[in-house]
Amino acid sequence: MRSLLWIVGVFTCIACGAQTVEPAAKIAFTRTFLPTEQEKSYQGSEWYGVGGIDENTFNAIIDVADEVYTPILKKNGLTLIFERKWDDSTVNAKCNRDTELVTVSLFGGLARHKDMTPEGFLLVVSHELAHAMSVYPLYSNSWASSEQSSDNMAVQQIARKLFAQESSGNGDKCNCGFAPDYNRKINEYCAKFSDEEQNIICKRSMAGGLALGKVLANFGGEAVPSYETPSKVRVRKTQQSHASAQCRLDQYGIAALCEKTIPEAPFLSTKAKAMPYICQYSSCWYSGN
Repeated sequence: MRSLLWIVGVFTCIACGAQTVEPAAKIAFTRTFLPTEQEKSYQGSEWYGVGGIDENTFNAIIDVADEVYTPILKKNGLTLIFERKWDDSTVNAKCNRDTELVTVSLFGGLARHKDMTPEGFLLVVSHELAHAMSVYPLYSNSWASSEQSSDNMAVQQIARKLFAQESSGNGDKCNCGFAPDYNRKINEYCAKFSDEEQNIICKRSMAGGLALGKVLANFGGEAVPSYETPSKVRVRKTQQSHASAQCRLDQYGIAALCEKTIPEAPFLSTKAKAMPYICQYSSCWYSGN
């Protein structure tokens, strides 16, 4: 396996100071990676525990996220806890915030999904963390980044940092087997990054997005999405909740190809604060209104 040392240092850390925690009236809220109506438990099904990633990879990816983002959230007045529910067959992931406590719950049911990959699961963890980072647009009357702003934040900032940290020091700390077979289009798209480190991060992010596109399409009863067939939907009002699998894949791709850096500090909760750092929000979910 090719060393992940290539991607060390690709992400520039932007220091952040303490922030004011949002009013208690806007705190109690839980967000999920999949819509709750699509959440399924596969205990006893024929492929439960077959495919996807193994328990060691599940825990190793969470370890890296814990190492990186616990101190970042602490600087901003929040305590981060990961709930590792490998034996729980729920096919989802969740982020809850209760005042200053942020709890990210990861379930073995999603990790064991037949289409899940290490890159895909790293993006799931990043997505749940992104909810807690409060980046515009938010769910109404909430601290939580909306679903697709979380998708963007997950790829544009968090996953980049996790990939870099995972490979720091002496080689592959996680030993997660990050070695996907990138398809021709991913190679073409990511060729814009001449720097080898950035090129690899781009390809890993886009490959992870494809894995999640398959998972999302599976539960939504949709066709498998592709970077070559972007959504033609144009919303009149920004969609806060989960968009289609194709729309979410579109946002993963936009974020992977973005050359901007989002600050680590949470609470970029207004359009004026957040948009200078965003390359583009797809019109299949974002209207600007």
